[in-house]
Amino acid sequence: MIGGYQNSIRGSMGRDDVSSIKCFVLLSCFFMCGAVIGTAAGGYVSGEAGNMLSGTVSDYLGYINEKAIDKNAFLTALIDALTFPVLSVFFGTSVFGFLLIPPLMAARGFFLGFAASAMIRAFGADGRLLVFAAYGIGALFTVPCLFILSIQSMQLSGNLFGLTVTGTKGAGMINRRYFILLLICMAVIFLSAILDHYLTPYLIRLSVSFVV
Repeated sequence: MIGGYQNSIRGSMGRDDVSSIKCFVLLSCFFMCGAVIGTAAGGYVSGEAGNMLSGTVSDYLGYINEKAIDKNAFLTALIDALTFPVLSVFFGTSVFGFLLIPPLMAARGFFLGFAASAMIRAFGADGRLLVFAAYGIGALFTVPCLFILSIQSMQLSGNLFGLTVTGTKGAGMINRRYFILLLICMAVIFLSAILDHYLTPYLIRLSVSFVV
């Protein structure tokens, strides 16, 4: 029975062991569930926390007007943009990484939904402009890249798991396509960090003029 199971796995190694479409659907479900839970949790932010958030935005605007933004702000934006994609790539090199990547996507959706919901609760319906200004650029670039890298990592980790079960050597399992997508996504994420550093402060200032 075990031998038959191993043979069936070996027979599938020439194909995509984990379908890209299935991975996308699974990761989308986890991401959306995390976003829904985060949005619900952000709706229960207390009034005191909302006042603290308003104060933080006011302080940030003061720094922008005084042109006193920390010189390390770009490094911070880059680290924030890279955190989830790098974790996804790292999990892809693990035999059990395919079990960790879906919760990682759920966490990304949760934090994004929570931040957006908390800001809207603090500033009202007009806070949606502030949400787009603060998170729109980063999410527009990094979330699609995170999905692409996570799908690739799911497939790689699934293959590693199959190779571990069958005891087969996995030479050449990481192909040129994997590295091309990785380089493209990292370049896009780097670009998003640049835009986030230079453009987001002005978008926030513009949106606050409508909100406050």
